[in-house]
Amino acid sequence: MARTAPYGSWVSPISTELITGDSIVLYEAMAGGDDLYWSELRPAEGGRKVIVRRGTDGRTAEINPKALNARTRVHEYG
Repeated sequence: MARTAPYGSWVSPISTELITGDSIVLYEAMAGGDDLYWSELRPAEGGRKVIVRRGTDGRTAEINPKALNARTRVHEYG
C-alpha cells in the first residue's frame, strides 16, 4: 500500500554519487593536425583530469601517465 509523506520528508535511495559517480566529463576539445584532443574529468579516479588523443585510426590514448593529473591548482582559493 502506498503511503503519502510530506514533501521532502522521505529518504530517497537515489544519491548524487549514484547518478554522477562514474560520469566522465569532457572539456576543451580541439584539433591538432589530423588528431583530436580533449580533456576528461574522471570522478572514479579521484577527480583526475586526463588529456586524451584520438588518432586517424580511431584509437584513443591517454597523453599523461596514470600517476599524473593535468588539472592545475593555480586558480584555487587558499
